[in-house]
Amino acid sequence: RVVPPDPLEPRRAQGGRGSGMVRFQERLETNISARSWPEDKGASYVRYRELKDAIDAYSVWVTYTARVDATQRAMSLSAGMPTNARGLAARGEEGGEDSGPPPDFLSMMTADMQRVHEVCIHRLNELRGMVSELSRSPRPPAEVAERLTRIEEMLVDLDQYLNLNLMACHKIVKKFDKRLGEYFKLHGVFQYTLARMRWVHVDASDLVRFCADKRADIRADRMGTTVRLGGEGAFVRNTRKFWVDMDHVTELKVQLSRHLPLLTQESMPKNADSQLVNSIYLDNQFFELYETRLKKEDGSFLIRLRWYGDSKPETVFVERKTHREPITDQDSSVKERFAVPYDQVISVLKGKYSVARLRRELQDKGQLNENSEKRLTLISEVMDAIKKKSLWPVLRTQCTRTAF
Repeated sequence: RVVPPDPLEPRRAQGGRGSGMVRFQERLETNISARSWPEDKGASYVRYRELKDAIDAYSVWVTYTARVDATQRAMSLSAGMPTNARGLAARGEEGGEDSGPPPDFLSMMTADMQRVHEVCIHRLNELRGMVSELSRSPRPPAEVAERLTRIEEMLVDLDQYLNLNLMACHKIVKKFDKRLGEYFKLHGVFQYTLARMRWVHVDASDLVRFCADKRADIRADRMGTTVRLGGEGAFVRNTRKFWVDMDHVTELKVQLSRHLPLLTQESMPKNADSQLVNSIYLDNQFFELYETRLKKEDGSFLIRLRWYGDSKPETVFVERKTHREPITDQDSSVKERFAVPYDQVISVLKGKYSVARLRRELQDKGQLNENSEKRLTLISEVMDAIKKKSLWPVLRTQCTRTAF
């Protein structure tokens, strides 16, 4: 298993030059020795120590090579560009000297990133093969649980492996630019190369979903785990929130799914473990709602538009979240919302969404009752707030949400 960093370890304020890279190198080598894939013996990792040594060597090399003033946008065949002593000595020699970094460093970086890519694809194919085999034939619950544990451990291990190599790439590129940035910056090339690597775009949520569903089957607690996102009304919530680093999200999902069933939604993509949540928050030029919510004043509220999925929605929810002073140490809030057709959203934003017209329509249909009165009251209050406080969209957010 990957050895995670100790979150309680104090930061070293005076570690000396490169102390952070030394600690990371130690962590990387520790994880290589603890790898659950002993057959590779570290060959699948970014060659961090070798790349560091190469940077040191190239830093010395480039210091004593010919250089020209690259800021000059004109030259003369009879005078030459401003250069250093090495450049003067090289004049007259065919081709002169190349002041750029040796090409083998870029080749090493690209080869290492490609090797990580190949390991990622190979391990994912291996995991999906194990899932396919487990799905084909029935097995005793104890054996299924054992195989699921193995799949989950390999999945978390791969997740940490990719994160560790990604961090190694970022650190080595940062060191390169720090030492050799005067002559050549690698950051842009690295970003371009990284964006083309499939392992940074891979989606293994289907494996999390499979393991979660299988464990729920073993516990026989999948009843009522699929819901529709069409409800209106009020929701009272008491919440306690925690920050989780991105490189531990997969492990957290796996741990939770061992105890709770995954809450799926009808609008979720097939075999996905999460749902895309889109929100647009309203405020005015003084950020009044933001300021009062930040201070957690009793009765402070926010108004937002919300819809789900990555396609054009048919229905958008208009939500009002009101903060209440908690009795306990948990945050307490009341979320109220009503649905509007997509083509009526602009009317809501302009405060022209007619409550009177809605009331007449409900009366004509004989649907005016206590619940519909509460909905009309909420719509009226939200419209009043939008007009009186001059609210308008100021922030759009997107996130993927996994619920249990």
